[in-house]
Amino acid sequence: MQRMTEDQLMIDTIAARNEKIRLDPTDVKSYLYLFSLYLGTEAYEEAIYNIEKIIQLEPKNAMRYSQRGVAYEMQGNLDEAISNFNKALELALNNIKRALNDVELALYNIDAALLYCNRGDAYEKKGMTAKAILDYTKAIQLNPKESHYKSLESAISQRDKISLFNLIKTLPIDEQIFLLEPCSGMKKPRHRQRNLLRDYFWKNEWFSSDIIRDITDHVETLKKQASSEAKERLKEAEEPIEANDNAGSKYSIAAQINQHIANAAQFEIQNKVLCIIAAYNQAIRLGTDNSYQKDLLARIYNYRGSFYLKNKIYDEAIYDYSEAIKIDSNCAMAYLNRGYTHEILKNPNEAIADFKQALKLKKYIHTEINWDEIRKKMQDLVSMRALTASGYGIYSQNFINEENSDNDENTNDSELCNGIYDV
Repeated sequence: MQRMTEDQLMIDTIAARNEKIRLDPTDVKSYLYLFSLYLGTEAYEEAIYNIEKIIQLEPKNAMRYSQRGVAYEMQGNLDEAISNFNKALELALNNIKRALNDVELALYNIDAALLYCNRGDAYEKKGMTAKAILDYTKAIQLNPKESHYKSLESAISQRDKISLFNLIKTLPIDEQIFLLEPCSGMKKPRHRQRNLLRDYFWKNEWFSSDIIRDITDHVETLKKQASSEAKERLKEAEEPIEANDNAGSKYSIAAQINQHIANAAQFEIQNKVLCIIAAYNQAIRLGTDNSYQKDLLARIYNYRGSFYLKNKIYDEAIYDYSEAIKIDSNCAMAYLNRGYTHEILKNPNEAIADFKQALKLKKYIHTEINWDEIRKKMQDLVSMRALTASGYGIYSQNFINEENSDNDENTNDSELCNGIYDV
């Protein structure tokens, strides 16, 4: 038996996970597996789709929003990333408040620290260094991990000491106090605060004495201002995120669907297996969500089915062809390709029925098909069925030859499946 290639194994695994989800739409493990797989291959839209399915099932799980934030950040959509990290932090900080014991508190602190660090990274990429420094500092306070210190050191090192001070002054009042307030004796930080920024200001005498005086005066002014304007102390630190509605207005639904189909064809040339599946998935969801023309949606299922067929993932191929037929009963290519799949699987009754229906609907096929060859296949399948029914339990010699030879006839059959891209 021929061994499956690495790509075929990957496609087969995805197909198996999809089948699990079809049987149990609450299968979080399968969604998470697909999310990780697609994220690792830069198929970000498909990764986001799968993590959103998990969020629907676990709306109070802070780390799921963080995972979606990471996907958006890797995609380059920093506003969406920050929005997701904000939601994750809101849930994580609520968990800290509700911790029942020290063990729970420690675990929740670790989670929140990671989220602060993730958001800080997104802020830094967005050029919002002051907010990044604030988040890294909060992460260190919750979990003094070496990687959190390195993130803060990196952010601080990008600025000279005067511009850093001016940058911090742009933050809300309470956050400036948090970062700048002198420690006991103004020489070293409190032992348990682990505030690296204060280490730079005071312990390491990073600033000159004149600047230290300025900082001290500034902090005192901030405290007085905070006291007289208590309501402003709780002002939201984040700027509002504007919704990006340009995607829907820039292109029509049809253009977006066709772009995904074109992407799939390009990915196939590049042999990017997961990206091919992701592109077809996105086209199908877009067509389904917008109730677009049924013939176009049926064709997309037919395209994806033929991709599975070429990679010998036969169950998924039959599923997609059947979906195409369910959507558009005149989708002749889906009948033809499903018949071919049933022939490979040695299901003569099903193959004959599909080929027969394809012949009836051949006026809807605009690709050149060798219909005499299809009729010959049907005759061979009838013979195979007759032999099986008579008790011999064997297949016709014609059928066996077709399956085991690499002649031009088989090449034509393969091209018959490839031809769907021209339909």
